[in-house]
Amino acid sequence: MIDLERVNRVYVVGKGSGLFQEVIALKDLSLHVESGEFVAITGASGSGKSTLLNILGCLDRPTSGSYRLDGLEVSGLSDAVLARVRNQKIGFVFQSYNLLPRHTALDNVALPLIYSGVSRKARRRRAEVELERVQLKDRSHHRPNELSGGQSQRVAIARALIQNPSILLADEPTGNLDSRTGREIISIFHELNVERGVTVIMVTHDPVVAAAARRVIRLADGEIAEDLAQTSRQGGVA
Repeated sequence: MIDLERVNRVYVVGKGSGLFQEVIALKDLSLHVESGEFVAITGASGSGKSTLLNILGCLDRPTSGSYRLDGLEVSGLSDAVLARVRNQKIGFVFQSYNLLPRHTALDNVALPLIYSGVSRKARRRRAEVELERVQLKDRSHHRPNELSGGQSQRVAIARALIQNPSILLADEPTGNLDSRTGREIISIFHELNVERGVTVIMVTHDPVVAAAARRVIRLADGEIAEDLAQTSRQGGVA
């Protein structure tokens, strides 16, 4: 499903007085992820985790190298085409939830369908289904400030799934949550992976959360330092 071949990402940053410096975020990185895998990406701050996730999610482009998604070379696509690829294939879950504060949980979940031309009635019906999947149907008319952190993250997961993506990308999905709620979120990821066949790739700094995945990739200085398959703990983090 995902094939990265010798991907580099270099940023040019200013140092003042007209001086510039190249910062290498990813260095000759090659990675293959099969459909249906559950992968955790770990590493120290600055190791390239978020940069890699942004490239996988078509939010950023490699400076050089190849990225094929379902056999399609995406690194050279236009912004408009990349937006369609994201909308059709990829769901995103972020540490900060990124919910619209003035909208209800139902409207937040339904939001991606607006860009697909789905009618309001159909959007709300599908959003209700996804909220029920994450056990938040009774909170559908609550706004984000009326939800707990765990509930807000569940809304974000439901929103990520509204388009039935084949890939779910999560950036520190338990970072703002207590350990019990974090376990609940990881359990949802397991269910999505096992029951719906969604490919899950999550960035985490927490080794306990990473241990819930079936494969752990550790980055160091923009390169893959370790790529280990492991036995998954069914149902979430112990």
